[in-house]
Amino acid sequence: MLDSVLDAVDRADVFSRVKFTGWNFPLLGILRSERPQARIGLFSTPRQPWMTASAYERYVLGMAETSPADVAHVYAGGITPRIVEGLHGPGLEAHANDAADTDEMKRAIDAGVDSLSANDVRAAVLMRDSYKD
Repeated sequence: MLDSVLDAVDRADVFSRVKFTGWNFPLLGILRSERPQARIGLFSTPRQPWMTASAYERYVLGMAETSPADVAHVYAGGITPRIVEGLHGPGLEAHANDAADTDEMKRAIDAGVDSLSANDVRAAVLMRDSYKD
């Protein structure tokens, strides 16, 4: 499967613009070894109700530390400045994904994320525009 994806990306000549993101650590590791220049993203799971903020931070940072990722996709509802700082330390990008509302978008932006994705594109554009200098 990896070979067919890489073939399609190569044929389209978009390799430098693609982030290969997924849950499968071993497959992402194979991709890293075959194509060291690949931009690799890793999904985290949402913070579970039983997890304290501190436990979630340790989970996300530990997962990122043991993965071949360049960017960690962390659910916007659970992102914290400590997670962002912990990702930035070794040079990873912090992406807040699935921001459900403007409160989650603001929280992610204030935490210092490099990028975010949101469920409401219009609200995300308005939020982005409110943060422009």
